Amino acid sequence: MKISLSRKASVLVLLFVFAVSLTSTARAEQNPAPGQAAFKSSCSLCHGPDGAGHTPTGKSLQIPDLRSADVQKHTDDEMADSISKGRPGRMPAFGTKMNNEQIQTLVKYIRMLAQDNKAAGGR
Repeated sequence: MKISLSRKASVLVLLFVFAVSLTSTARAEQNPAPGQAAFKSSCSLCHGPDGAGHTPTGKSLQIPDLRSADVQKHTDDEMADSISKGRPGRMPAFGTKMNNEQIQTLVKYIRMLAQDNKAAGGR
C-alpha cells in the first residue's frame, strides 16, 4: 500500500497543528488571564466560569449574563462600583476583600469574557 507524498505531508501538517494546539492549551492553563483566578474564586459560583450565570445560584437569583450587551454597556467605573459595593440581596460587596487594582483587573477580565463569547459566535 503506497501513500502519496502529498497525503503524508497532509498528515504531518495535521499532527503539527494538533501538537501546537495542545501546547497552546497547556500554556494558557499555566498562565491564566489576569483576573481569572479572582473571578473563579469570587464570582464563578453564581456567574459560572464563562460569566453566563447558568448556575443554580445564578438561575435562582436571575442574575444577568455578564457577557450581555446590557451588562457590557456599563462603564468600567460602574462595573467596579457594583463589584466593590455589591448588589443588595443579590451580590456581596467585594470592596473589603479586594483592592481597587484587583477590582479593575476583574472588570477587564469580565470584558474579555464578553469578547471571547462574541468571537465564539455568541451574542
